[in-house]
Amino acid sequence: MIIKFSSITLFILCHVICLADVPGNQKKTGTLTVQQAAEMVKKANETQQPELDLSWLTSIDQDVARELSHYGGQRLFLDGLTSITQEVAHELTKVQPGRFGWYTKGDDTKTPKKSLSLDGLTAITKEVARELAKCNGELNLNYVKSMDSGVARELAKFKGSFLNIQFLESIAPEDMNVLKDGLRKPGSENSYRSMMGYKLKDGTMVKK
Repeated sequence: MIIKFSSITLFILCHVICLADVPGNQKKTGTLTVQQAAEMVKKANETQQPELDLSWLTSIDQDVARELSHYGGQRLFLDGLTSITQEVAHELTKVQPGRFGWYTKGDDTKTPKKSLSLDGLTAITKEVARELAKCNGELNLNYVKSMDSGVARELAKFKGSFLNIQFLESIAPEDMNVLKDGLRKPGSENSYRSMMGYKLKDGTMVKK
């Protein structure tokens, strides 16, 4: 019990310290400089902080995203972003050396998984979807409301452990079938590497 409590306390302290090191001006503007991103990642890696919550960020460019890609923990929260470019998505899904997260049982590569939370996005392009599909951990896109054929087909190639799209409202039936086929667990008829809603806005049932 003491060991468990100490672990939780250490996590909370690391989390608070990391957030406290961000200058107030940057939180107000919702931005980070490349240098600030690098310093934040360095401290998080030194303390092996399992999660890094940067949901106060409202915009990042490719250079800042490249620095954030060096964070070695399990999960990166960027829920304040309402849009990202293909280049930013490419950097965020990179798996850099020196990771200390978890890996899937049976994974011969023993590559720690990298999860991304992007719940501020309500729409993405086919090009962004193509890059995000390379995420090897969990990917949160819960508030993406609609998917066209291009986006659905790119996300059907998702390489990670789990894709969260709980509040998807609009997608063509044929595109949903493609997406479900890509996310279906091997050997299973109705089990997926995804959390989806049970029906779309028009009443179409998703899970059958």
